[in-house]
Amino acid sequence: MNPRHLATAAMLSAVLLVACGGGGVGPSEGPKVVVLGFDGLDYALTRQLIDEGRLPNFARLESMGGFTRLETTIPPHSPVAWSSFVTGMDPGGHGIFDFLHRDPETMIPYSSTAAASSGGRFLEVGPWQFPLTSGDYEQFRHGTPFWEVLEEHGVRATVIRMPANFPVSGTASRELSGMGTSDIQGTDGTFTFYTSELFADRDISGGDIVELDIYDNVVEAELLGPDNPLLREPVKLTAPFTVYLDPDTESAKIELGDQQIVLRVGEWSDWLAVEFEMMPTQHLRGICRMYLRALEPEFELYRWRRRRPSRRRPTSRPNWRRPWTASTRRVCPRTRRP
Repeated sequence: MNPRHLATAAMLSAVLLVACGGGGVGPSEGPKVVVLGFDGLDYALTRQLIDEGRLPNFARLESMGGFTRLETTIPPHSPVAWSSFVTGMDPGGHGIFDFLHRDPETMIPYSSTAAASSGGRFLEVGPWQFPLTSGDYEQFRHGTPFWEVLEEHGVRATVIRMPANFPVSGTASRELSGMGTSDIQGTDGTFTFYTSELFADRDISGGDIVELDIYDNVVEAELLGPDNPLLREPVKLTAPFTVYLDPDTESAKIELGDQQIVLRVGEWSDWLAVEFEMMPTQHLRGICRMYLRALEPEFELYRWRRRRPSRRRPTSRPNWRRPWTASTRRVCPRTRRP
């Protein structure tokens, strides 16, 4: 892909809906503008597929308007280009230059777009520490989002899954964060790969490999969470789950909490609710998905992304209008993502 000549939609990987009209205009009144975005969409390949008749909807959109090249940012990375799209500023203005930045004192990399901070004040009782102040997330992007300007002029905006917009600005009428939203451990996404293969347990970047034993086609395992924030000494939170293997049907039943699902080899689960017990009266809640990769010759199960449900993340403000959040869940109760 030529990084300097991406398709018009290359700077978008979410769906942005801007409802245009004066303040107080109802959802069925006034003109509306809908922008659909796709991250990294290559102009030459898209042009070829349209000409071959393989993208009829794109061809129809082109006939209604146009389809042209769009020069991207330098460097041509998604969070950089997205931040420029959001603010109208170049990287020198909005301050996002890559997926990662580094601490000049320690040389340790960290997310370029946002970081979590702890509450700072605790009440210590024996092995426990109870927070007296809440933590938060800091947004590193500078500049004013364009939808904030629209809102100031009475034009309501709905922003859905906007990359490099975590925590959300809170200045749109409706707003959900997208790429760059941290998981329950404060990372962009940490995986766990469970396998019965001997000596598979080793260090690997981006996640963990866990070696398991199988007894009578039953696997007992644990989901790994962050350190227990209520303990003074770091101890990992865990949530047990059980897998019942059925090689004859190439499927497995997974029990996690009060949930039971059946997956065939090569199939993803829907989002599963996870509860990590911090103490008998306090739980840390999250969601994850699982992928059954193989049953034979070795059992292989992939766990993707432990993240908090958006409705339970008050400090990050991924959505701040509960009626709209509830209606979104009714229409799309679970996000399906490969």
